[in-house]
Amino acid sequence: MNIKLSACCLLAILLAACGDSASGQPKGAGQGSQEYREPKEVALTPDHMRRYVALKMEMRLLQAGSSANSHDPARMKRFMEQLQALTSKHGFDSQEGYDVQWTIGSIFASFDHGSRTWVDPRQRLRQQLETIRKQDGLSAEDRKAAEKGIEEMLAMPRAVAPANIRLATEHYEALRKAIIGN
Repeated sequence: MNIKLSACCLLAILLAACGDSASGQPKGAGQGSQEYREPKEVALTPDHMRRYVALKMEMRLLQAGSSANSHDPARMKRFMEQLQALTSKHGFDSQEGYDVQWTIGSIFASFDHGSRTWVDPRQRLRQQLETIRKQDGLSAEDRKAAEKGIEEMLAMPRAVAPANIRLATEHYEALRKAIIGN
């Protein structure tokens, strides 16, 4: 069951990487003014990294000083408006900006934070698949569901540009502080 959970966590991390803006999509998406499309990897620049780190640092400060988990609709609306304003301020409210956020987030999610090296997510998924297949105590139904989920993720086409990995590696410490903290 632990392995199934970790596969789900990996998927959640990858999906979370796609939703860095307040809405999880570029401004206007889902409101009839712009149709949703899957994010795509873009060629990253040092400026993208600088603006992304600045955005994430400001978002962390906003979250720490707000009631982001408030159940009050007015407070939550204000918080979401502030997030959108930050996203716009740093130039990430367009489809390209959304793609930049997704690219950086998905690459960062694939780092081994102990060694500070990027690890191909497919490698991790294959390891999890092998572990699931060998794991005792997992019901046949849970095993089959976990295997299916991982096999579906492995079937998705996904290659990462080596230049993007190098740039993220060069900016690893700033990204880690902005995304994870301390």
